Amino acid sequence: MNHRLLPVLVLLPVLVLSACSGGDDEPSAKATTSASASASATKATPSATPTPTPQAFPTDVAAASKIAVSQTASSVARTPEEKATVQSLTDYWAAVVRTYDTLQLDPGLKIARGQALTRVMGYLQDLRGKAHKVKGWTRDHVQKISIDGDKAALVFCTENFTFEVDAQGRKAEDITPFYLATMRLQKIDGRWIVTELADNQKLQKSCLT
Repeated sequence: MNHRLLPVLVLLPVLVLSACSGGDDEPSAKATTSASASASATKATPSATPTPTPQAFPTDVAAASKIAVSQTASSVARTPEEKATVQSLTDYWAAVVRTYDTLQLDPGLKIARGQALTRVMGYLQDLRGKAHKVKGWTRDHVQKISIDGDKAALVFCTENFTFEVDAQGRKAEDITPFYLATMRLQKIDGRWIVTELADNQKLQKSCLT
């Protein structure tokens, strides 16, 4: 789940994504129903995909290349509304990880709009062109939540151990150990929708507080 902001190579309407979630072309067969189900704006839902505990995440490339997982490891969320924004962030990254691992647009990305969606589609196109996938794991730590009416912003630090692998499964890029970013969300039809990854910084030193 490297937080890459690549040029958008394909721009498909959100309705196309929603329509194809039940077909054979784009959606991943590994998608889970909880990622695409409607979530309450005032109650967090279970994580879309079971993930290993932090102690189970491997720290060597050979072992990490066999998994593709994302986890929200910590959060400052206290109110139901804050927890709902964090759940949307968690569901979004789970769908992103499945997309980059399977090279199929995951149905869980219905939780995204605008740049948060098109950037994933652009990077997916890039991966397909190289016959690469993204493997490894990430842990997100939500450090600040700001909610203003139907708009929200989450500042989070990501521990990152993801990397591209080539068609033979060999590591094909350096690992960026930390990202510090802001995710923007908008409340649409009672659900927090991810709209933009902003202020994204690649870091070699920890951003954990």
